[in-house]
Amino acid sequence: MEELEEHLLVCQECRQRLALEDDFLQGMRDAGKVLEREQGGPRYWRSIRRSPWGPILAAVVVLVFATIMWAPWRRAPVRPAVVFLEAMRGTQNAPAAAGQPLILALDITGVPQLPEYGVKIVDEGGSLVFESKAAAQDNQARATLMRGLPAGRYFVRLHAPTGELLREYALTVRA
Repeated sequence: MEELEEHLLVCQECRQRLALEDDFLQGMRDAGKVLEREQGGPRYWRSIRRSPWGPILAAVVVLVFATIMWAPWRRAPVRPAVVFLEAMRGTQNAPAAAGQPLILALDITGVPQLPEYGVKIVDEGGSLVFESKAAAQDNQARATLMRGLPAGRYFVRLHAPTGELLREYALTVRA
């Protein structure tokens, strides 16, 4: 290779022949690109378009795209239901729908006014299902459950920041 390079440095005729070869190769590449453009793209693409499977492949691509774009998991989220809970004697329950996001509006009339309360939800067996903080506003403390609850009976407990139980509410979630 060194000998060839040395020869090209001193031989004008060989350099001209090499330049002609380079020009020829570049011209062939350019002509191939023009031909490809005129005939509708690369050979593999033309064979797919002419194949009986071409339209089917295109339909499958469109169907997959449509499924992804308009799938059920892309639907707008369900708006939470507001459930007002009051502490009353008797067996009054506030109903809610299973699995629906909830905003619990707890009546805090007669409860010591605090800037924040603890909210715990337990099932009938007393097992903790949900725990959060709630800010007081207009004689209500509000807590949001974005995942909702399964069907069943629950007790919503309002606590002071010290952990002292202030009030308990019954909550029924229907299927």
